[in-house]
Amino acid sequence: TAFLVDPAGRPEAPAHVLTNAHCTHEWAAETAANAVFVDTEATPELRMIFNYFRDTEGAQVEVPAKAIRYATMKGTDLAVVELDTTIGALAERGVVALGLAPSAPPPGGRVSVVGAPQLDVEFLRRARCSEEGAFDIVEYRWHWFGAHRNRCADIANGSSGSPLLDDAQRVYAVVNTTTLGSPPDGDCFLGRPCEVGAPPGVSVEGASYAVDVTGVSACFGDDGGFALDREGCALDAGRALDVLTYPAPRERPSDPATGATNTWEVTLGARDALGFFRYKLGRAGEVDCRRQEGYSAPIKLDSQDLSAIALPEAEGVHLLCAIAGPTATPDAAWQPLSFPTVVLTTIDTTPPSRRPALSRGGDAAEGMRVEPIFSLPEHADFEYRFGPPDTTDCDDPAAEWRRYRRIPIFLDPRDLPARFCVRPTDWVGNVGEPFDYLLPE
Repeated sequence: TAFLVDPAGRPEAPAHVLTNAHCTHEWAAETAANAVFVDTEATPELRMIFNYFRDTEGAQVEVPAKAIRYATMKGTDLAVVELDTTIGALAERGVVALGLAPSAPPPGGRVSVVGAPQLDVEFLRRARCSEEGAFDIVEYRWHWFGAHRNRCADIANGSSGSPLLDDAQRVYAVVNTTTLGSPPDGDCFLGRPCEVGAPPGVSVEGASYAVDVTGVSACFGDDGGFALDREGCALDAGRALDVLTYPAPRERPSDPATGATNTWEVTLGARDALGFFRYKLGRAGEVDCRRQEGYSAPIKLDSQDLSAIALPEAEGVHLLCAIAGPTATPDAAWQPLSFPTVVLTTIDTTPPSRRPALSRGGDAAEGMRVEPIFSLPEHADFEYRFGPPDTTDCDDPAAEWRRYRRIPIFLDPRDLPARFCVRPTDWVGNVGEPFDYLLPE
């Protein structure tokens, strides 16, 4: 989903839409967590369809994108896309821009979301709910400041980029993630964002989040053009070192197989003549990357040794914050504290405890096919074994287990009835207790 904006109010102005950066760029690349893209080429597939309603298919207006003027998932999740048309040309076809709000409504204020979630009928729909306040959130590799929480219905795949509107129908935020439809565990993992105002970081059931855009109007000039260097533009211009290597988004303090200590594995790369950096470490909710306190003295980039720093022991989301500058003296030429580089990982030492779901087919006469169902990050791998119900003990420490190879497990009629044992392993290698199932039930 995306939506048309017109901060300049001029018919000859180029048309721009706002959406999420994860809709315009490759979100899965680890480097996307701190990248800022400016004036990148739009692919031929990137097109905007207006009037995307169930009963107006014949009146839809399709416009190709001209360029992606701005996109980042660093601290926010926002893209500004210029279309190959003007505000006036769209107005002549009945397409009107949404206004941008100067501020967000207070908690409890009535709001609405308009988007095209990929549900039973994939067209635009509106949902109404209340603003619940702004929270720093983490999901997978990404850290977003001040995301607005709501519990509007029908937020799903396809809702990304939807405008969040105040009661005056002005946009103050852009929907980018939700816990709706996520498994009940694996907080802070992909598809299950968590709030990190206090450690260790907790996912809120039924919550959706939207990144703030109340300051975006200042990035457009009187001619309707977008530029980061306009006075008052509050977007991150990308002045920072590159992050060349990252830790996994979810880690253990040590390798479960060898016992070796795991490290941050962070390597910074030179850019924009920034030859020095400062850093600090801490658990989300206990450290704020935007505050001066706790940062190291300036370090030469070619003397960095961040990759060798041991990961912490405590569970929860942990941050490595970095800011960079051209000299050993921090001054106005340094990376702004308001736009720090944030690398994160979630420390997980708790074995999976949720009972795995089984897919079962067949019967005692024909035999049965059984498949444990994956559910990342808690059910990332499985071991299994089975035998007669009366003599098979799933908790037997001397028993041998077989690795599930992602091929349905066939139980011959001669094997039935059976006690089927499953032992789950999570994404970082924590091994859970066995669960047993009687087949057929």
